[in-house]
Amino acid sequence: MVTNNISILDLLLPNCKNVILIGGEVICQNGIKFTLGKKTSNTFEGIYVNRAFTSVTGVDLNAGLTVTKEFSAYIYRGISDITNNWTLMIDDSKYNKIGLVYVASLDSPDCIITNKIDKQYKEIFDKKEKRLLICE
Repeated sequence: MVTNNISILDLLLPNCKNVILIGGEVICQNGIKFTLGKKTSNTFEGIYVNRAFTSVTGVDLNAGLTVTKEFSAYIYRGISDITNNWTLMIDDSKYNKIGLVYVASLDSPDCIITNKIDKQYKEIFDKKEKRLLICE
């Protein structure tokens, strides 16, 4: 398991064989502690994971996948280098929202997990042959 989420370490350590915490600046946002920044992307060197799970700030038909902080973008831009299976977890509040920084196109993730999806997004993901899991 590779993570930048410091807050989840207590859950991961007893349940995972290997845990790698990637480095960078320590940030606390909404009570969650994590690391981000340019140094985080350097930590990906030599690491490969079977599946990467991430979320984003916004999912928009024109803007693609976006985040609010530029330093978050370093992680997303390195995802394709460390895995062939990127799973994007987004709730319905993320659709038609645009964060400040572009990180990827809508066809970048291999799988999308969501609680609800608009018809237009479902059609795009289906057309691009993306695996879509709707967990209501």
